[in-house]
Amino acid sequence: MGLLSSEAASARFDRLRSGRLAAYVYARVGVEELLLGADWKTWMFMIDDQGDEGPLGRFPSRWREAMRPFDDVLGGNVAEPGRLPPVARALADLLERTCVGMSAAWTERLYKHTRDFLDSYQGEAERRARHEVPTIFEYLVHRRDSGAMHIVYDLAEALVHHEVPPDLYHSREFQDLELAACDIICWQNDLRSLPKELARRDVHNVVLVIQAGVGCSLPEAAARARDMTDARTAWYVQGRRQMEHILEASRLPVDHQDRIRRVLGVYEDWMSGHHQWGKESGRYTDIVHTDPGVTPNYVEPLLNPGHPQH
Repeated sequence: MGLLSSEAASARFDRLRSGRLAAYVYARVGVEELLLGADWKTWMFMIDDQGDEGPLGRFPSRWREAMRPFDDVLGGNVAEPGRLPPVARALADLLERTCVGMSAAWTERLYKHTRDFLDSYQGEAERRARHEVPTIFEYLVHRRDSGAMHIVYDLAEALVHHEVPPDLYHSREFQDLELAACDIICWQNDLRSLPKELARRDVHNVVLVIQAGVGCSLPEAAARARDMTDARTAWYVQGRRQMEHILEASRLPVDHQDRIRRVLGVYEDWMSGHHQWGKESGRYTDIVHTDPGVTPNYVEPLLNPGHPQH
């Protein structure tokens, strides 16, 4: 897909160990499904770097303009895929491969969550341009989108080859479980990536949002974020016990219940696997200190249609 061309970008990607993350979090699926999950994570990391460290992440109007090819992909308006920027072309490929065999309603949900993920970087660019720290209420909702966790948990159904029935998926009980699973990963990630945000003078981190909101020291804010994460994890455990009773009383066939448990198992593999991967990946230890607006040499201009194609 032409997502890597320079030596610096390739070396950085190798240290990221994206495939290792996929192996941890999609351990319950087949090989082809695992490879699809790994491709999605690679794409998400590429977008994340473009938004957080790339040349457009502090210019809202330029980011909005760069999203037009993605609007075309998500709207089904791509006449010449080869002319798309690399990451937009990669998204078209991922969506085509992922939605095979899935319902129209599920596909619509995945497309919405993908749109929300891309839009989250627009909001970040706007706040950076205004030199504004989000409120805790803004940030908690925003972080679920920017962390792409709704996409990740949609993929759990596609990779297990079983959709959660709509009445269960949209129930308050299931949604509360999914939101807790999103928050646990996102706050875990923020705690680990804090040095990276500090080096870039970026405010999009739960620790920094807490610090600004409470007016406390950085260590106290980090302690509060850890306590929030622990409390959210305990909440998930209790909610998962409740979900077991709901599944058994659902009158769904036993094999359907077991597949839903496999979907939830992917949620839980994410919680443990993401934590383990974070200790092995160079993503949060290879920190480049640059001034805001200065792009590190490993971030290529992937949103530029003129970027080299492979």
